[in-house]
Amino acid sequence: MDEFLEALSEIMEDYEDFDNIISFEKKELADDKGFQEQSAYGNDFFEPVEFVKQRCHMEDFYEGRIIRPIKNSEFVLVIDYS
Repeated sequence: MDEFLEALSEIMEDYEDFDNIISFEKKELADDKGFQEQSAYGNDFFEPVEFVKQRCHMEDFYEGRIIRPIKNSEFVLVIDYS
């Protein structure tokens, strides 16, 4: 478990510039329709890809969701940010 949490901490460093909430969802329940696939930092636990969808509400205010697949798991990491 410690190794997974350390890997999660490494992944979250990429998103430290904005407020975020993390959660985990089953792959089949995570709605990735309309998301853009992008390459991302991977490690022993996370695939080197992310699925991103964001909206601009005002000139400098963005809100969105990032889905990060977890290797060999039926779950994904979900990052909601603003």
